[in-house]
Amino acid sequence: MAAQFKALTLTTFANLPWNAPFYERRGFQRLARHELSADLARLLRDDTRCGLRERVAMCLTFTDD
Repeated sequence: MAAQFKALTLTTFANLPWNAPFYERRGFQRLARHELSADLARLLRDDTRCGLRERVAMCLTFTDD
């Protein structure tokens, strides 16, 4: 699958151990606001409007290994 895609993105809670820290241990990196696509920025805004706080977007970039 990685050969067909350059990266995988997700949104999750920033501080819960089984969320962002879990994904970081598996190679995902948190995205800064300036790195967000329009769709990811909208998802995070929608989460905030729904009362979901401390959400982050993360990305795992695939290599050609």
